[in-house]
Amino acid sequence: MEDKLKMLAKISGRLNEAGVEFAIGSSMLLYLSGLVEEARDIDLFINGNSAGTVAAILRDLGEVRIKQRQALYSSSSFCTLVCEATDVDIIADFGVVSGNRMGSIHISRESIEREILLYGERVPLMYLEDWMEFYQMMGRKDKVALLTDYFQQHHKSPRTGYMHFLMEDADA
Repeated sequence: MEDKLKMLAKISGRLNEAGVEFAIGSSMLLYLSGLVEEARDIDLFINGNSAGTVAAILRDLGEVRIKQRQALYSSSSFCTLVCEATDVDIIADFGVVSGNRMGSIHISRESIEREILLYGERVPLMYLEDWMEFYQMMGRKDKVALLTDYFQQHHKSPRTGYMHFLMEDADA
């Protein structure tokens, strides 16, 4: 895990220096929040207009592999940076489609719950509440149960970055 955390700090330092808005979510968010013992990889969420900049900033850290779009997700781009410490999924304009619903998030100050310092670098973290919504839409019952237990003992924030709408609303 230590190598993953060092890589996360290195990436965060570069993106902070370049002024790129980004946030950490998924399993790394759960790990950094003390809810799981290990994160499988780093999930880095960005806005679509910064995808090229992020790729250029991180290109020397490993091989960038473009991922095929999956029906469950509405993200504008998805690639994996394969480096020696860990894989880093870089997801732009993250969205999840479930039935006739879509949940999405735009990375901004409002979508960041808190920041932590990791090896001297500022790392912005998404809201756990947003991930509860995403995991529900993805059918990840294990993660939903984990977060449900967490929120039984902790206050849920009424204000997050998560947005959802019915798909027919998008066509109108």
